[in-house]
Amino acid sequence: MKSMFSLRRSHVARIAGAASLFACVALPLQAMAANTSAAKPVEPNVQSAQAQQSSPAQLQQQYIAVRRELMQIKAKAEHDDPALIKQSEQYRKELFAAMKKNGSDPQKMIESFNSMAAKLKDKTLPEAKRKALLGELRGLQMSFFAAEHKAMQEPALQATSKKLEEATLAAMRKTNSNTDKLIKEMQVLQGKLLKAQAGAAPTK
Repeated sequence: MKSMFSLRRSHVARIAGAASLFACVALPLQAMAANTSAAKPVEPNVQSAQAQQSSPAQLQQQYIAVRRELMQIKAKAEHDDPALIKQSEQYRKELFAAMKKNGSDPQKMIESFNSMAAKLKDKTLPEAKRKALLGELRGLQMSFFAAEHKAMQEPALQATSKKLEEATLAAMRKTNSNTDKLIKEMQVLQGKLLKAQAGAAPTK
């Protein structure tokens, strides 16, 4: 199975265009599974320097922090431009309709994921159940991405997605001039994380 960080579309599309609404609610699963209370948050402006010597778990935390900042910028941009929210909602309707037409129920998948994710945060959950639940979450996440990818083969939906992505990025840049820098930083962190995970993967 591909890494959960192996996105089928660009970082820009997932953050700005909200093409994968599931990705927005699906925090990196390994980070969700771990007890992160002891991990000290890392400021975005020092993440690139630290990424060289960071462990996969630390890279995950850095990745989450940068993505969280981007999502905050996106939320502020939408707040300042209500028309952007309507455009995003219209895209969501079109995406979900296309996924349903192909036999998937995206809303049900998101609800199931959120329900299981809430259980995963329970620190009293036995380790065996935690691992089993984590596996189910990974499977559900990848199933959603696959269904989304299939739906995105429709030219009309691709056009809608591109327009939304461009409009959202423009609004985010207007809200915060560091938007492009943060997106690039997130891309760098993902690349380092993938390499770190590949290096730590057991060989058969």
